[in-house]
Amino acid sequence: MIIFFYGEDTFRAQEKIEEVKAKFVREVDPTGNGITSVDSQDSVIDDIARLMASGGGFFSVKRLIILKNPFHAKKAWKDALCELIPAYIAETGSDSNILLIWQASAVDKREALWNRLKNAPFKQEWVLLQGGLLSQWIKKRFEQYGMECDHDAQMLLEACVGSDLWHMNHEIEKVSAYAMAQGRSHSISDDVKQLVEARFNDDIFGLMDAVSNKQHQQAVSLLNDQWASGADSLYILSMLIRQFRILALVKHKSDITPASARSLAQELSLHPFVVEKAIKQSKNFSWHRLVEAYHALVHVDEAVKTTSSKGEEMVSYCIAKVLLSS
Repeated sequence: MIIFFYGEDTFRAQEKIEEVKAKFVREVDPTGNGITSVDSQDSVIDDIARLMASGGGFFSVKRLIILKNPFHAKKAWKDALCELIPAYIAETGSDSNILLIWQASAVDKREALWNRLKNAPFKQEWVLLQGGLLSQWIKKRFEQYGMECDHDAQMLLEACVGSDLWHMNHEIEKVSAYAMAQGRSHSISDDVKQLVEARFNDDIFGLMDAVSNKQHQQAVSLLNDQWASGADSLYILSMLIRQFRILALVKHKSDITPASARSLAQELSLHPFVVEKAIKQSKNFSWHRLVEAYHALVHVDEAVKTTSSKGEEMVSYCIAKVLLSS
């Protein structure tokens, strides 16, 4: 049997995978020894075939194999996987092994691998939440922490964090803990301003100013300060990705029709101060450099979330590339 998950929302996908694993342990293999996680870039396709053909072990008649990011593998590897897939899709018995394929990104639907997997009986695309769906998720997440969140606080969180649910969950947990410590069961906009917005603006604007002005020593020093203070690499990545995305949007809009920071802020649903800073910073980047930096950071973010890659090293390397690019 095959389960196929793909999409950019790796947070919700990861949560669902944990649910699948928990169900497998609960109903099939209490030891968890029948669960194997494999990264496509670190595996041999013959090993995957052998795992799928083998039993689960002493306490289980079947296996759960989690195969990560096959669309990133080399063509020959993907072609070999394509040959294996039809037989696994056809297996539906209670004793059949489970192959959970997880692509932690969007997929190229022109590829042969997509054509093999698109008819998988259990398939789900995990798209980034936007608008009302993101608002609903934030509300439910606060409820999971035993909290309520007023509308202004929720809107401010969305503006500061965006669709990165890894970062959003971290901030919701932090804001909830702060409110609980004060004996409250609801979070307000002042909590978000104090704990999220202020830190976000101070951290990212200083670093982005140094990067955009190619102040190498200052940028490295600010980044090292973040690591020394115990900042999470995913937090830094989410800030940088969001800011480069804002720079690209502002530059694109400004090049088409020059407008004031306030009018751009209304159009992009951002704070005027954020847009004003972005207009100044975007002038120091070519369009090519902005897009290149954004995609590099997204790639690093994906690698940190889905592999054993060291976040601090990859973020520092990525910033160095941006500083040294023309």
